[in-house]
Amino acid sequence: MGKRTFSISLLIFIIYMFLFNFPAVNNAWAWTEPRQLTNHLYMHDAQAASWGRNIYLLGWRGGYDFYFLHSWNNGFSWGEPTMPADTFYGGSLIPDIECTPEGLIHVVWLGLYEGETRWQVFHQTSSDRGSHWSNRHRIFNNTDLDIYYPRLTSNGDSLFLTCLDGLRLVVFRSFDSGLTWGDSSVVDTATGMSYPPTILYSSGRLHMVYQILPDDSTGVEIFYSSSDDLGLTWSTRVALSTTEHWPSIEHSQFPSAYADSQGNIIAAWYDYKYGSGCGGWTGDILTRVSTDNGNSWLPEGRITDTHTGEASSCLILNGTFYVAWMDNNPLGCDYPKIMLSSSSDRGQSWSEPEVITGNGLAVERSPFLLSGREGTDTLVHCFYDVYDPSYGTDLYYVRNKSFYSDRKPIPRNQPVFLNIRAYPNVFNSTTLISFENSEGGDVQLEIFDVNGKKVWSRCVSGKEGSTVWDAVDNGGAKICSGIYFVRATSKEDFSVIKLLYLK
Repeated sequence: MGKRTFSISLLIFIIYMFLFNFPAVNNAWAWTEPRQLTNHLYMHDAQAASWGRNIYLLGWRGGYDFYFLHSWNNGFSWGEPTMPADTFYGGSLIPDIECTPEGLIHVVWLGLYEGETRWQVFHQTSSDRGSHWSNRHRIFNNTDLDIYYPRLTSNGDSLFLTCLDGLRLVVFRSFDSGLTWGDSSVVDTATGMSYPPTILYSSGRLHMVYQILPDDSTGVEIFYSSSDDLGLTWSTRVALSTTEHWPSIEHSQFPSAYADSQGNIIAAWYDYKYGSGCGGWTGDILTRVSTDNGNSWLPEGRITDTHTGEASSCLILNGTFYVAWMDNNPLGCDYPKIMLSSSSDRGQSWSEPEVITGNGLAVERSPFLLSGREGTDTLVHCFYDVYDPSYGTDLYYVRNKSFYSDRKPIPRNQPVFLNIRAYPNVFNSTTLISFENSEGGDVQLEIFDVNGKKVWSRCVSGKEGSTVWDAVDNGGAKICSGIYFVRATSKEDFSVIKLLYLK
C-alpha cells in the first residue's frame, strides 16, 4: 500500500472514530469555555459552596495546605487565591466548605498541631466573604487513631461533621455555628473506607453515603445510613450497590451524593458490575435515587455503558437529577474529560452523556457540581482539575449559561426583592448586616431602638453587600443592651429584621 493510500485510509478511520464514538458535545446547554482559576498552584479536589451570587471555593494542595477563592458575581470574575488565616501544616485529604443561610462561611480541615504526629480536625469561619477568618478551633483531641476526610453539612446554625477515624465513621455536632462541638457518634465500623464519605441534611434527617468493605463481602460496596436525632444515633446500613463477580475486591468506588430540601436524594458511584475498561481501573457510572427522604430506594440506574467512568458529583435542580463524572472514553483512555448526564424521571433513564469541558490533550478529573440562580436563570457550576505533567494540577471552571446573563438587567415583570440578614443576631460586640437587592442601586440601612428612635444609619449600594455594626450610635457612643430593629429601604422595596444586643 502506498503512503498516500495509507494516509487517506488513516484519515477516514479517524473521522469515523470521531463521528461514531465521540460523545455529543454541548448538546444540552451552551456551556461556557473552560476558565482557569489557579496558575501552577498544584491545586485539586475542589469543594465549593454558595450564598446568593457569591461562590466560595477551596482547592487542596496534596496534604500541605489549601487555598480559598471567591466570586461575587456567579463565576463571572474571581479574586486571587488566598490562604485562610491561622492555618499551618495541614489541609490534608481534602478540606470541606459550607455556607449557612446568614452568609457565614465554615471551613473544616486537617492539620498537624505543634509537633503532634496525629492529624487533628480544625474549624474556621469567615463572616465577610473570606476577607478575614476566625482563629482556628480544634474540634476534638485526636490522640490514638489516624483521621481522614472531614466532611461538613449544616441546617441553619447547626453543623454536622463526619470523618474517618481509623476504621470508623464518626460524627461531631455543633448547634452554635461551630463555637462548641460535642456528642460524637459512630456511623459504621469496617475496612475499605478509602474515599471521603458524604454527609447531607434534608427534611429533618441526616444522610450518609460511603464505601466500605463489609466483613461478609468479597468486595467494596456503597452503603447508606440515616439519623433522625441529628446525628446522635444512626440506622443500620443499607447497601445501595450490589455485589458482583470481579477479580478485584474493589467493586464499587468513589461515591457522591446530593439531597434537596424536598427529601429527594441521589447517590452515584463507578462500578465494575458490567466490566472495566482502560486497563481495568475504570467502570460504569451507576446511581440510586430516593424520593422519600431515604426511607426507600428506587432500582439501580445506569448512566454509561463504556466501562470508562470514575469520580462523580451529583446535583438536583427543580426535580431534575444531574451527574457529572470523569470519563476516559472521549480520547481513548489517555485524556479523560468531564461528562454530564441528566434525568427527569427519578434516575430511571438518563440523557446522552455530553462532554462539558474539553481542554485539549489534558487530563481532567474530580468534578464538583454546584447550583446557583441569576434572575430567572437556573445555573449549574462545575469545578474540576486539569493535570499538566510539567507542573501538576490547577482548578478550572465551566457553567451552563453564558456569562452575558450576569450583565442583563432583571426584567421589569419579575418580582423585586430586598432581603437583609444579620449575623450573629444575638451579639455582644459586632454584627454583620448583609443585604440582597434585586434592583441594584442605593440601599438605606437604619437601626432603631424599641421607642422608634434612630440610632444609626448608612447608605450602601449594589445588588448585594454587607457592613459591620459595632453597637454604637451615629455619634460613636456605645448603645445599651436591648432589642433593636434594622430597616433597609431601596427605591422599590423595604425590609425589617430584629436584633438583640447583650453586653
